[in-house]
Amino acid sequence: MDPAQLLLPGADLAAAIAQAAPGAALLLAPGTYALVGPVTTRGDLTIVGSGQTELVGETDGRVLWHHAGPGTLRLRGLTLRQHVGGTAGWTQDHRADLLVATGGTLEVVACAFPALRAGVEPLDEDQDPFFGWFFKAGGTAIVLRQDVIASIRGCSFGRAPQDPVQDTQGVAVEERAQAAIAGCRFEGLAKGVEVALGAGLDLRDSAFVGCGDGVFASWWETGYDTDAPRPQAPRTIVGCTFERNDLGMIVGGPQRSRVAGCFFVGNRRPLTVRHAGADLVGNRFAGNAEGVADPGQVAVWLDGEAP
Repeated sequence: MDPAQLLLPGADLAAAIAQAAPGAALLLAPGTYALVGPVTTRGDLTIVGSGQTELVGETDGRVLWHHAGPGTLRLRGLTLRQHVGGTAGWTQDHRADLLVATGGTLEVVACAFPALRAGVEPLDEDQDPFFGWFFKAGGTAIVLRQDVIASIRGCSFGRAPQDPVQDTQGVAVEERAQAAIAGCRFEGLAKGVEVALGAGLDLRDSAFVGCGDGVFASWWETGYDTDAPRPQAPRTIVGCTFERNDLGMIVGGPQRSRVAGCFFVGNRRPLTVRHAGADLVGNRFAGNAEGVADPGQVAVWLDGEAP
């Protein structure tokens, strides 16, 4: 394959990705492309759309697109949505996580994830029903794991209005991943951005509108022995707007967060700070139903609900 290749609507995009040489660029003309997964990328690859290029993904697995690294995957000017339709074996429509990165570097610029949907998977007989009647199946646009470094700029994330399970997420930053997110919009999701213990976040100039939780960066963990030392990556949230969310932001864990120049308006609870606390600088609050929970307070989650 040439280092740069122009594809037209109707092309087999999954095959083009699989055949791409390291360092290749795929240029997608305006139109709609089927992306049949699971798709795996490893080396350097750039995929550029026109801003009117839509990828409709479909897979029987839990992940549509897996970037395993160690190369850099660059996506620009694309709309990525899930195929509408069920998959056998699921009690409702199955929806995979769209893009999961577990290695290398990820750059996503001016892309849209407009209709995230989550399905449900029934519990196996040997699983304890105490933890719920189903597991979430997909519904996250971008999942970052292990030591991935990601830059996400100028993107939008939204939930499909008809989604029967409101468990969708824009970006999940897990394990030791580091995410820089700027100029993005998260609307109508269960969680806009979720950050695990040990993961790093630099979030700037983004908007969270009508979400369950705008930013959830508290004491939850993935991929760690509970008795092992945990890294304390920095978390910085600057210049963001939180509007009409149930919970605008929750920050906590053993490391302090920096929250500066943010605007919280019309939320039920605008901001909760726990455990190690946060440095709050120049934030504004207007028309929120509840006040700000005291910085530095230690509180306990009970059955998944904030006290």
